[in-house]
Amino acid sequence: MVKRMAGIWGFLIVMMLLFGCQKNDDNTTTNSGIEPALDSTQIVIVSARLVCAPIVPFESTGDLWMSTWADDDKLYISWGDGAGPGQSGSLPLFATDAGVAALQGTVPNFTNVNSPFECIRSIHVPDGIGFEGGISENDKPSSLLFYSGRLYFAGHTPLGDPNYGYIAYSDDYGLTWTEVPDSPWTKASNSVFRVLMFINMGKNYELNSDGYVYGLGVGKEWGWEGSVYLCKVQKTSIENYAEYEYYAGSDSAGIPIWSTSEAEASPLEDVHTYGLSSAMYHEGSRHYIFFGSGGFFAALYPWGPWEMIRFEDSEYDPLWQGGYMPGLISKDAGPDYFYFTLAGQDSVIGYFCHIGKIELELAEIIP
Repeated sequence: MVKRMAGIWGFLIVMMLLFGCQKNDDNTTTNSGIEPALDSTQIVIVSARLVCAPIVPFESTGDLWMSTWADDDKLYISWGDGAGPGQSGSLPLFATDAGVAALQGTVPNFTNVNSPFECIRSIHVPDGIGFEGGISENDKPSSLLFYSGRLYFAGHTPLGDPNYGYIAYSDDYGLTWTEVPDSPWTKASNSVFRVLMFINMGKNYELNSDGYVYGLGVGKEWGWEGSVYLCKVQKTSIENYAEYEYYAGSDSAGIPIWSTSEAEASPLEDVHTYGLSSAMYHEGSRHYIFFGSGGFFAALYPWGPWEMIRFEDSEYDPLWQGGYMPGLISKDAGPDYFYFTLAGQDSVIGYFCHIGKIELELAEIIP
């Protein structure tokens, strides 16, 4: 028997318009039976829809509004190619290729966004050199993650078809940054993790129970061929490239196989995107969610099985056309809803931060 629960998912397909195991030292694969503690089998996702017109939460310019929820209860948010929050694009005091801000208050009613000096933590992340420095310094944010006092920035450079992706971190809530050198995620090695999308799991990553951080990877910021890949790393080793393990398929029992070699990485089944997207774990539905130009997907585990969620038409769908590269917001999510960010390049969705709300229609399976 299936019992309906309140709410509806929102799918936003219109955004397509724009655009635990033991580690081996010999790069062989291993099976892992360690899984996040997700009592998910009793809930299914029926459908999804948008429930509001685009909200402009503050003056800003830029795109790539990816975020993470830190232990100080602030939402740390990135942007690329713009002035960021707290100033308009017409008369900005400064602009940057990549910046990070800290927003306080509830989503979308932030309280410290009257000027950039209230909320912006740093510009020209991570090297202190803006895009005026040339193509080699044209950094872009792929995702953010906060865990145990450290803010992580997954970046790529340059935009589009990046030469490499990398990890940078900050131990002072985004004021200063250290880029981890010698990234293996390079164009020269045909890496499919040049654009790394951390899967956020609540405030300070507190919804995670298996000790791992998971990330989804693609090779290009846009114009990607569709396949999505998965990696994991222990929460205490996020800045250590050598500790990352790559999903290499599942065995006959559905147990994921992990490899220390990216060359053995296998694409996830039944999920796809054509560029930078975002991911999070939604506690209310007990599902992982992946949102991007390929659609809106959900899964019980990071490795799947993934399913495209049915999109319910709503009166607000036309207002979101022209938007691209959504950023799921883990803060202030409810039992059957959450928020997301979006930028665009037309008269409705302009080149600044917008926030939307997605409601979920859930069903509970009664044994």
